[in-house]
Amino acid sequence: MSVFYTDFDRSKIDVHEIAEMGRKAVDSNAIFIDGLEVPEENQIGAEGRVSRFCCTG
Repeated sequence: MSVFYTDFDRSKIDVHEIAEMGRKAVDSNAIFIDGLEVPEENQIGAEGRVSRFCCTG
């Protein structure tokens, strides 16, 4: 898994709200990405190193 920032292409990304029992102030969503090509310059950190990025900030 990798961290990236890119344009939100609705033809390649589906977003579905997750129903919640509480915490209604902030939405939770499931994101499904299929066939989205991300330019290398939009990648944040090293490929496959998301856990290190998220744990160290």
